[in-house]
Amino acid sequence: MSRGLHSARIASRFSKKGGHPQGFPQHQELAFAAERFDSIELNGSFYSLQRPESYERWYASVPPGFLFAIKGSRYITHMLRLQGVESALANLLASGVFALREKIGPFLWQLPPTMAAISAREAAAQRRRG
Repeated sequence: MSRGLHSARIASRFSKKGGHPQGFPQHQELAFAAERFDSIELNGSFYSLQRPESYERWYASVPPGFLFAIKGSRYITHMLRLQGVESALANLLASGVFALREKIGPFLWQLPPTMAAISAREAAAQRRRG
């Protein structure tokens, strides 16, 4: 497989929309995806903290050079709305994410549709205003 910019999504299952053959064993879905992509989004971390054993298993299931994009917790983005997130972020990071070691890719943050986007300049101005 040629290595380039690729991505896919995995929650508790690789794909509920036919990303693998029907009837494919669930425990082999990540390995199946890793044969076709060189990165994957861990969508399950958006919905709940994952277990350290899961991160360890995912790490062992993919080849060297593979990257995981970790989706940040919706608790942080949708409930706390990015305010006072220190404990929630510490919990996310302590849940076992670092077991992915060199296979950690970007952290993705899905903001709620009701949260207005602001530029870095606007954010800095808001901080100055206090």
